[in-house]
Amino acid sequence: MVQRLGKSYFHGGKALPILWDIDVTLEAGDMIAIVGASGVGKSTFLQLLGTLDLPTSGSIQFDGEELTMMSASRLAEFRNRKIGFVFQFHHLLPDFTALENVMMPALIQRIAHERARDMARDILARVGLSHRLTHRPGELSGGEQQRVALARAMVLEPSLLLADEPTGNLDRATGEAIHQLFLELNRERGSTLLVVTHNPDLAVLMPRRLRMIDGGRLIEEHGDAPYRSAPDGGAPDRVVVGVAHAQPAPPPDPNQPQVPQSPQLALQGRAIERAQFRGNRKVEDDAIRVQMLSKPGTLFDAAKLREDIRAMWKMGFFADVNIEAEVNVSGGLTLLVAVKEKPSIRKVLVSGNQELELSKINEVIDLELDTIVDIGKIKKNREKVADLYVQKGFYLATVDYELKPVNEAEVDVWFKV
Repeated sequence: MVQRLGKSYFHGGKALPILWDIDVTLEAGDMIAIVGASGVGKSTFLQLLGTLDLPTSGSIQFDGEELTMMSASRLAEFRNRKIGFVFQFHHLLPDFTALENVMMPALIQRIAHERARDMARDILARVGLSHRLTHRPGELSGGEQQRVALARAMVLEPSLLLADEPTGNLDRATGEAIHQLFLELNRERGSTLLVVTHNPDLAVLMPRRLRMIDGGRLIEEHGDAPYRSAPDGGAPDRVVVGVAHAQPAPPPDPNQPQVPQSPQLALQGRAIERAQFRGNRKVEDDAIRVQMLSKPGTLFDAAKLREDIRAMWKMGFFADVNIEAEVNVSGGLTLLVAVKEKPSIRKVLVSGNQELELSKINEVIDLELDTIVDIGKIKKNREKVADLYVQKGFYLATVDYELKPVNEAEVDVWFKV
């Protein structure tokens, strides 16, 4: 939570304000893009959130801890443990291999060398670089260098991942691949993702966009989505009113006439007659419906639709959420709610265990099969398994987890001892 955050630099005895009175709250698992013109303070804001610089005024709270009151050594420890960084330039150490570069955050945290190596190898495999472990940065392409930088940022599974123009130095195709990797890792590992970017293709992927305007103020941005106009040039017959997903919307059809006003505005005040749901397999319609402010019998309100999108996203069950409004013959609206669920758990498996009976480990794991993956719950179960080893006297045992896709809808959860 950021409250009344301000930053000024002093030159010639005078204060030069860059940011002031910024208030913003980031929820766990949020994906946010910060956009705006060059020079308005986006990178400065990112540096303050990442504790690389201190604000002149205001408060930054992280899980109830006030960061602005921490000592330099405490901040360094917090930053290493909780925050991952990806910059426009990869900042890899040129004399070290990809594997060694990714191991660095773990070694700084004094994690045992072999475990650090395993953690680095796993995340590099996840970003598609298992064949490049022993290559130095100078032997990698630009896209591969940025993948190593992303792996380094994610190796400790930080709560917050900050990225400053992460694809600014890459060609379009490579940049799009990195975009998708960011989103996939966010969904798999549950980190909050905040990206500063000038790239509209990356910004549109984010469920939440904040625009920084001159004067260092942040405003929530809700850009109009593409729509098709009605034959009579009046209200559109179907409008994308809210979206939180990982694929950019297609451009408007240039052969179709465009309504000069916002399509959301054209629907404002119409009665919602029904809501239809598709794409949900495990999550019942009623479980989604109860999250929505936009219900049959109420009037269409674009602001409420945005809140509905956010509420559904925060349920934690969906990789994609899309809402469209269709105009009925009666003049009322049908809301078409399309979701894509995260994969469900097919099996829970344990590897590397040589000291404890498998039945004892299974007793402390409370993950239910055929339920949607919950990263937070998986992490808690990993901690329970690690605690079991400590209780049995194996103080140096470590436990990690891995999600191995079986198909598009299912994964196996592996606890690796």
